[in-house]
Amino acid sequence: MAIEGEEVKMDLPPKKHLYYSNGLMLWIGAVLVITSWNITTKPWADLGINWPVFSTLSIYLILALLAIYLIDTAVSTYQYQKGKKIDDEEMLNIMPQNWTEYSHFIFLAVSAGVCEEIVFRGFLINYMREVLPSSPYNLIMSIIIPGMIFSISHFYQGFLNVFKIFSLSILFGAIFVLTKSLLIVAILHAMVDLISGAVFVILEKRKGQESKLP
Repeated sequence: MAIEGEEVKMDLPPKKHLYYSNGLMLWIGAVLVITSWNITTKPWADLGINWPVFSTLSIYLILALLAIYLIDTAVSTYQYQKGKKIDDEEMLNIMPQNWTEYSHFIFLAVSAGVCEEIVFRGFLINYMREVLPSSPYNLIMSIIIPGMIFSISHFYQGFLNVFKIFSLSILFGAIFVLTKSLLIVAILHAMVDLISGAVFVILEKRKGQESKLP
């Protein structure tokens, strides 16, 4: 029985359950998209199942994405070390806080990198290009709309992170269109998630060590 005035905290299941269940759901979604694509007999190359074609602009965008992400990570790490709380405390229930949790988090990060790019870039960008009116802005809106949907789906990470994710999503979409391949964006996406998880573990371990100091 709960005592009046006392906050009741429910014990959450181990994070590995969250990582594997969410990762499995991502793969189910990706398989459904691939199955529906196969039924339409559309070229696999249109979905992005193709070796990337690099151009000067695509390389610049890849470098820009990496620079923006690394700078933001460095700034966020500095702020966190100075005692700034993360945007949403719910993130503590999602991100790995030790290397054991991180070993399971790898499955989710790789699954997100592959499956979300199949759905949001490979499928949705092509879908939007077909259903949106033909105009000079067709391609731009076909990149922006999936980026908005993708960022909103991460609203649990806080409003500021939604804006950051939207910015990265636009770059992911542009890189996909320019390279005509999911390979690069899937690798970049997975790498972003893997680095974010590793940085979070390092910060949490350092925080725990500092709390033990006299």
